Amino acid sequence: MRSLAESGSLDAALNYCKPFEVHAVERHLAEIQNCVADFGAGYSVQDDPILHERVRRALVPHPHVVLLLPCPDEDQSVVCLNDRVDENLRALNEHYVRHPANRSLAKAVVYTFAKTPEETCADILHTLHLNLP
Repeated sequence: MRSLAESGSLDAALNYCKPFEVHAVERHLAEIQNCVADFGAGYSVQDDPILHERVRRALVPHPHVVLLLPCPDEDQSVVCLNDRVDENLRALNEHYVRHPANRSLAKAVVYTFAKTPEETCADILHTLHLNLP
């Protein structure tokens, strides 16, 4: 992995990691109960249909899969999120926002632009029809 990354081929390094990411998702989701799991986009965005299907199957037993995005407009989301990353990661960030995998895996989408973490949490709970004890 390090030699792939050092060779300047970020794509090759990322593709090498894909099966390991899927394995990590499967193991983690099989072991957790009553908690929040936060996956980065790389774990859910799988271009290989077999790997995507494995992630989808791992998520099936979990009723509350939420995609967080700044706003419904993809272009605006890309601009907002790219302000948070180094310039050399912006194309990858845009790929993750525009890729259909996250939307196809999510059971709900919550938009976060200009919201505090507490407001986002309340929106998630409302969207999922959950009440705090």
